[in-house]
Amino acid sequence: MGAALEKPLISVIIPAFERQATLTAAVASVKAQEGLGDAFHIELLIIDDASPTPQGQDLSFEGLSGRIERHDENQGPSAARNTGVSLATGNYLAFLDSDDIWRPQKLIRQLAKAKTLDTDGVWALATGFHIKRSRTQQWEDLIPVDITAPADFLKGCRHSPGTTSFLPRHVFDVVGPFDAALARLEDYDWYARFGRAGGKLFVVPEVLADIDPSNSVAKDKVLRALNQIDAKHTAAGLNPSDIAVMRAYLMFERGATLLRAGDRLGGALALARSFLLHPRSRPHLAPITTKPAATAAR
Repeated sequence: MGAALEKPLISVIIPAFERQATLTAAVASVKAQEGLGDAFHIELLIIDDASPTPQGQDLSFEGLSGRIERHDENQGPSAARNTGVSLATGNYLAFLDSDDIWRPQKLIRQLAKAKTLDTDGVWALATGFHIKRSRTQQWEDLIPVDITAPADFLKGCRHSPGTTSFLPRHVFDVVGPFDAALARLEDYDWYARFGRAGGKLFVVPEVLADIDPSNSVAKDKVLRALNQIDAKHTAAGLNPSDIAVMRAYLMFERGATLLRAGDRLGGALALARSFLLHPRSRPHLAPITTKPAATAAR
């Protein structure tokens, strides 16, 4: 690893829309990262996606190189992340959703893992995370697994890329931007393309982020995104077995979304079709390790 990366610059990208209170907590968790200034520097890029109330105006960027970029009109989370990537000058990119927080060791642990990997390779890092389940409102700790086979990225996006992803800047030149036409499931689409580009996902097996997902169902947006992804990736030339895996995942998401929206019959039928497309003994296609939940860090 060259001298230029002895104290690398990490570009942290936070898309934001009307979440001032949680955005303040998210930024505080970035500023609290262990090793900041000693092992690495941070460039913080907050992308305000045309919030009615401008975001981040009272934030302190002490200890960071920080800026707020505001869209003139709302374009969605994919476009906000793409704006952040286009502005980033760091050696590495790290994404954080504005309603989540990082544990203090998050970046230093990922940077240590990054130093063991090929500088020019197509790879990304994730971590374990502490998440509140929307159905039960209970917290649990989840540890994703490494993914190195392209087809396994089609099984789902359970590694929470919106908040735990860490990768070299050049990987976006290889994979391309997030699909701004997708109002939901943009992470799944991006990682499916990442897998086809030969990308490998490695996991730091520690709980290093706290995620409080939105309870918004957004049924129409999800169902539209599912159809868009099916058409897009089928046209990309997937083989029949990979198409079956992808459609099993998409049908699972359809069923879960319909159930959350109160359509029990439609949800049950979609879940049944998912299991017919890809028989399995567990609900999700993508494996993950569940640990007893520690006390929430919030």
